[in-house]
Amino acid sequence: MLKNYLKIAWRNILQKKLFSGINIIGLAVGILTALFIFLYVADEVGYDQFHTKAENTYRIRHNYFMADQDYDWHETAVPLAEKMRDQFPEVEHLTSTTAPFDYSFRYEDSIVDEVRTLHADGEFFNVFDFNLLAGNPQTALSEPNSIVISESTVPQLFDGQEKVFSDQALGKTLILDGEEYTVTGVLETPVEKSHLQFDAIVSIHGLISNGYSKETWLPAGIVNYVVLREGADLGTINSRFKQIEEDFLWPQLNKHLGASIAKLENNRAQYGYYLEPILDIHLVRNGNLKYILLFSTTGFLILFLVIINFINLFISSANSRIKEVGIRKTLGAGKNELAKQFFVEATLLCTIAFTLALSAVPLVIRPFNNFVGTELSLAQFSTPYYGVALLGLLATIILFSSAYPAFYLGSVKTIKAVKGIGSGKQSESKSGIQKPFVVFQYAVSISLVICFITLFEQLAYMREKNPGFAKENVVVMPGAYSFEGNREAFKQKLTALSAVQAASFSYAVPGSTFDATSLFRKEGEDKDFQFYWMNADYDFLHTYDIEVLEGRGFSEAFPTDTAAVLLNEVAAAQLGKDGLIDSYLTNHFGDKIKVIGVIGNFNFEHFKNEVKPLAIALSRTDSYELFVSVKLNAGNPQPVLKEIESYWTELNNGASFRYSFMDERLNNLYQIEERTGKIIGLFTVLAVIICSLGLFGLITFSAAKRTKEVGIRKVLGASEWEITYLLSREFLLLVLMAFGITVPITYMALESWLQQFANRIEIGMGTFLISGVVIFLISGLILSFQIIKTAMINPVKSLKSE
Repeated sequence: MLKNYLKIAWRNILQKKLFSGINIIGLAVGILTALFIFLYVADEVGYDQFHTKAENTYRIRHNYFMADQDYDWHETAVPLAEKMRDQFPEVEHLTSTTAPFDYSFRYEDSIVDEVRTLHADGEFFNVFDFNLLAGNPQTALSEPNSIVISESTVPQLFDGQEKVFSDQALGKTLILDGEEYTVTGVLETPVEKSHLQFDAIVSIHGLISNGYSKETWLPAGIVNYVVLREGADLGTINSRFKQIEEDFLWPQLNKHLGASIAKLENNRAQYGYYLEPILDIHLVRNGNLKYILLFSTTGFLILFLVIINFINLFISSANSRIKEVGIRKTLGAGKNELAKQFFVEATLLCTIAFTLALSAVPLVIRPFNNFVGTELSLAQFSTPYYGVALLGLLATIILFSSAYPAFYLGSVKTIKAVKGIGSGKQSESKSGIQKPFVVFQYAVSISLVICFITLFEQLAYMREKNPGFAKENVVVMPGAYSFEGNREAFKQKLTALSAVQAASFSYAVPGSTFDATSLFRKEGEDKDFQFYWMNADYDFLHTYDIEVLEGRGFSEAFPTDTAAVLLNEVAAAQLGKDGLIDSYLTNHFGDKIKVIGVIGNFNFEHFKNEVKPLAIALSRTDSYELFVSVKLNAGNPQPVLKEIESYWTELNNGASFRYSFMDERLNNLYQIEERTGKIIGLFTVLAVIICSLGLFGLITFSAAKRTKEVGIRKVLGASEWEITYLLSREFLLLVLMAFGITVPITYMALESWLQQFANRIEIGMGTFLISGVVIFLISGLILSFQIIKTAMINPVKSLKSE
């Protein structure tokens, strides 16, 4: 019996090439979309899963109240780790690390720049399952000035000297930030699916051995991770955290925070240490879960659109099968046999489409990765779990695609079926289900077009809005810390060049990580304010064309500026502008600092964030500066860059010459938005194509069914344009209905999304009108292609069979 079902199904596929082609192509596109969503989700949820004790591993966080603001931070304190080792029996392993820093490594004459480097203690490899190719993981980080480098760094450092394998790198001495470090391990290049991204690990002993780090319980740049024993009670751990806070944290907070302690005292249960599962860091903490939900929802909407197309086209072509159904019923076939027949046909179509989609994945995955900026891999398909998931996806598609068509044709009355007509109930049902399906398809397509246009406009707005500083023709060079005593000599050589307008050394530049903060208090007051903090030299404001609104900037004519500070407008507003110039602030170290000027606000972070309070202090000769910024004249920068490189090579022995332009650095801040826009744009194109295929199929069947009606109307005097209007009116009304339904829903969703941007666009009517016009024109073109063809048929031919 199955063999007969397959023969009939194959015969129908060959006989109805248009129906079969549209459905197979549509289903293949939808399944291919679902497969890529599947790969994307599998890629995202795989972060940190390779650690054997991942489910029991946590990062310790600290939420607190400071300077009228709530903070939730992953940096804690050095003493916390020791107290937990001594007082928490639930702790199996605990390691103290830092956030990664970019360093330049030097071995003899070889320099490798921007090596992403962690500081960690000897317990690191007991907590995390990063593999060492050489060295002992138990002792690799136990001694001061020891370093573990990745296998990808080995050839960069040593190839110029000798052929060095991993085990031969052990014991070699590297220069890092002016200090010597001994290589004690070679790390297998870390897997990318980890929230920790690094290429080297340095012993943390040097950072935590000073008196301040050992004594302070305030956040001190230390990130603590803990592995709990099986069955550990989190409630007990939280109660122990509270005791530690009571004994050590609260006294220091009371000493340093002053007035802020009142809120902490009244809400102690709300503030303090807590555990964050490392499996939640990438998805929840870093905000990737919302993108998984967004892309998954959109992708499966695409798949649903394809299934709707299948059902709509199957129903539209059903009239040609009704006589077949009637004859089968007359010969004794029941509903079950008919349902099996149509189920086999749907299964065959879906299987062909599924096979095409699977075959296309290896061909499409590389262009997709290049276009979107992802690194998806086919490795996920090799595991039994994902094989079962793929079969489940195929079964779901078959079930949804075949259920209603089988039910629809199987329920036709025998007598009417033999005559070639469905019952009135069936006709109404057919019309009743097709129209909502078409409306839904176009509502999704219009919504995606609106979303894509809005995202594109928001991205363009962030890129084009004045950030409050000069971003054109500004060159930024990292590695400034390696100049040591040659900083001023290098700067003098730069400013002597005719193509250079200004040059500046600074700890941070716009678009870099502003990670330093400090508490400030106005003299004579007890209220604390937390500001971002950076060092910069005399020429920073000139280099970036940042305006001084009140007071003055740093000047060599005032030697006391080494104990002075510039505040941006936000910081000045928080302190109170009246009498601010020449007043004094005290930081949490007790240093007295004079306010000499207020500068204009400038966006030093992502444009989605509000401008935060910023204090700029004058660089001293011993200040740790990371960047050199050079403002060039307009024109070809390459000649002057070659001269700058020669000066850099002459005076900087610790870092190689690298540069980027400030406008490019700012554009890199929007990579997530760009990737989201590309994926949404891709989904939009797919949705429109799928809807267009479905509409083309529906109008083709509709026009074929009404060919004789068109002939009669033409004989009675109807023009071709009247025929075109008659056949297209119903479909265009459905598109208009979809537009009316989706606009308010999409508007509310986009307004909610735009709330995350401090600098945002306002959604205008133009966005909705453009989206509606685009979809309406595409639909009109598709309709007109087939309808005009039908309207132009000679009525003699269309009526000839009567």
